[in-house]
Amino acid sequence: LAQNEIYDNGDGILMNLSDDNTIDSNDIHDNTEKALCFISSNGNRIDNNTVSFNYIGMYFYKSSQGDQYKIGGNRIWNNTYGVFLDASDSNYFGYNLANAMWNNTYGIYIIASSSNHFSHNVIWNNGYGTYITNSSASNEFSENNFTLNNYSIYIATGDCSSNIIFSNNFINNTLHNNSQAWDMGNNSWYVSTTGNYWSDYNGTDGDGNGRGDTPYTIPPSLNRDLYPLMEEVKWW
Repeated sequence: LAQNEIYDNGDGILMNLSDDNTIDSNDIHDNTEKALCFISSNGNRIDNNTVSFNYIGMYFYKSSQGDQYKIGGNRIWNNTYGVFLDASDSNYFGYNLANAMWNNTYGIYIIASSSNHFSHNVIWNNGYGTYITNSSASNEFSENNFTLNNYSIYIATGDCSSNIIFSNNFINNTLHNNSQAWDMGNNSWYVSTTGNYWSDYNGTDGDGNGRGDTPYTIPPSLNRDLYPLMEEVKWW
């Protein structure tokens, strides 16, 4: 499915038990439900689509596209939910082709989903850049830009654990609160000695190793980025 304009439907494209399809360069807008809906559908290529003014931009239920088909080059904007992962594991977003997600209520919404990977995505001006809830674990975020969201990453429940967040840029995600991120669970905001760049970090780097000497605290619990980066990560 390529180079179509799809609008004014309930669901734009619905795939149920459908594997190994290609969805490329479509303009999917103004649908009342989901622009792209994948139910128990695996190994699909989803690239270079424009998805706007839908209730949900991309919805995945019990679906895995795997690391061989990274979801990239999509522009997802002005939806209630940009990307919605529901009981879906092992999906890869970005990497070779960056996804852009902006002006959504939720840029990425993850519920009961694990081992998904996000790298080289640009996520800005959303209510929540990423919202994680209900036993979602071992998801990884690296080398993404979170800018001007109300919250960059909001981990809502204590049963969300072992999510890994490192080498991201968190810039001015404090439009309606004092914290760029929120973490109710037990998650890691650094890997080895590499944390994230935080635009409001006010610590110093006495030994000049590019890491702040004091941690960056993520409320409301005791989660901390032990190795906040002093300069933005340049991945683009």
